Amino acid sequence: MGVASLLCTIMPRCEGLPSGPCPRKVNDLNVKIGKGDLLLCAYCDGERRRLFVEATNGSGGAVAAKKHAAAAVAATSKADNGDSGDSNTSKLGMDNPQLTGKDVRNRSKRSAAVVATQDGLPVTASEVTASEVFTTVNELLMYAVYQRDKSTASNLCTVITSFYSANEISTAKRLLIQLFSTSLMDCERVTERRSSAQRSAGDAEADDIVEILSLLDNAGVLQTVQFVAAAYNRLPRYAPEDVNVCAIADRQILTDTTVAALAAKVDAFIGSDGIQLTESMNNAVIDIQSSLKVLNDKVTHLSVRPLQTATVPTSSTTNTYTSTAAPPPDRSCNLVLFGIGEDMNRDVWRERVQKALDVAAHRDISVRDMFRIGSYIAGKSRPVIVKLNSVWDKRIVLSGSWRLSKIDDLKGVYINADEPRDVRMRRTFDRLKARAVADNKLVSVQDGVLYADGLAVYSLLNGFVNTDASSSNLAAAPSVHDA
Repeated sequence: MGVASLLCTIMPRCEGLPSGPCPRKVNDLNVKIGKGDLLLCAYCDGERRRLFVEATNGSGGAVAAKKHAAAAVAATSKADNGDSGDSNTSKLGMDNPQLTGKDVRNRSKRSAAVVATQDGLPVTASEVTASEVFTTVNELLMYAVYQRDKSTASNLCTVITSFYSANEISTAKRLLIQLFSTSLMDCERVTERRSSAQRSAGDAEADDIVEILSLLDNAGVLQTVQFVAAAYNRLPRYAPEDVNVCAIADRQILTDTTVAALAAKVDAFIGSDGIQLTESMNNAVIDIQSSLKVLNDKVTHLSVRPLQTATVPTSSTTNTYTSTAAPPPDRSCNLVLFGIGEDMNRDVWRERVQKALDVAAHRDISVRDMFRIGSYIAGKSRPVIVKLNSVWDKRIVLSGSWRLSKIDDLKGVYINADEPRDVRMRRTFDRLKARAVADNKLVSVQDGVLYADGLAVYSLLNGFVNTDASSSNLAAAPSVHDA
């Protein structure tokens, strides 16, 4: 014999209620000698005392019996929870022993039963009188109780099964059985449903909920419980009769009638004032056409005006015209690369340009566009203009361009900033002047022309004056020259 069997043999068993055995099948130390010298658990003892008070119709003993029943429920709940101290999970007189205190705690997050009497003591649903209201949070049961008298049972079941999940339907049914366990002891609808080939368990339990509500209403106990909603998004926004095909057809007929009436009113309005309305529309069209003609004349006058240039000096007089030249292009994100070899396949030299930028920046550089400038000449490589997406990328590439000299296949590649022509010529002018001074040459500047030892070397307007000097002086650092 095992330890569990031995304990069940030694522990006293509750003798239950007058109508049958103990609903909770208590067989432990909580069974004590109660009413009529019977071995009873706290719940059965309180229930027997309540039945005795109702039988004797004693108003004075009713309150005492109610308090005793409440204390019995609290004691039973404490024993079921293992003295955990969680007084919010007391079970409410249900005859389903499979629903434990843990199930009630989990369900209380959305459907917590709140019970209160005039004395401030918790009681079971069977002890609630007509003047006492038992409030329970459950959206499905609230919707079902509110709509059951306004629609047919089949439509109500259709809405419940289509809007709520099977778990929500099963939870609502268990809560309903838990609250009205005494009134549903002989009801066949309290059995647990399972899915079959004909219909699912959710459909069967939805039918059970509707039928149980009807039975409780006929027994006069449904009004002792008020179901409320805490999550409004779990309430269907339509009535069960809204899914009725006949109701939908009636609304469609009403809509068609309204549209026909509006069409008749519009026709009557056009028939009475149609001529005046047409004349007004024609006048409006004529005004609009006149305004468009004026605008077209102005646009044509502006488009045929000759383009005026900047100041044009002559020998006799000087005429000044207003300049309409476009603003200079934005070069803030542009770079110029020299030494990139020519190749018929543009992907080859574009890949080398990208590699040079990545090496100089020491990271990947995003390029918006790149293209060569100048005409193709065999044996020479044209400069490449690169447009970056950020000014900061341009600065990083320029500051790290020295890294190209450490890579074998990138030696001879130079990176400069793309600058306007006057800035580039001024920079070349200053570099040539500094070099001539360093070589102890006689340097002079007249009208923007640089002279070294009496020979013209460079002009800010036309560039190099002496081709031989330009080739020798710029061998170390190439730059872009404008034609």
